[in-house]
Amino acid sequence: MTVSLHQTDDDGLLLAHWDITSKVTLGRLAGTEPKEIYKPFIDFPDPFLSQIHAQIWLRPDGEQVWFIEDLGSTNGTRVNTRLIRDLCRLNHGDVITVGRTNLIFVMHEMEPA
Repeated sequence: MTVSLHQTDDDGLLLAHWDITSKVTLGRLAGTEPKEIYKPFIDFPDPFLSQIHAQIWLRPDGEQVWFIEDLGSTNGTRVNTRLIRDLCRLNHGDVITVGRTNLIFVMHEMEPA
């Protein structure tokens, strides 16, 4: 199974997408380099994001269970419009909102060889 994030505009049009392998940090660095512990990093030009806003990661036991965690952001992180305070398990099609940026969490089934 592979996972990606799709950034959409307010009309649902795809603006960008990123493939995720095990973790990714979301935020707004404005040209600065993220610390090693926050890499890989997706930098959004959204002024409503904190520098280090949220992190998405795969449970390390090999199961395909993904989580998102707010990292103390100013404006919070939402999953399907619900403000999250702790770890939140992600499912295919969940809409993640960080600042004013909307992302769709997409899980792709691997095709048999």
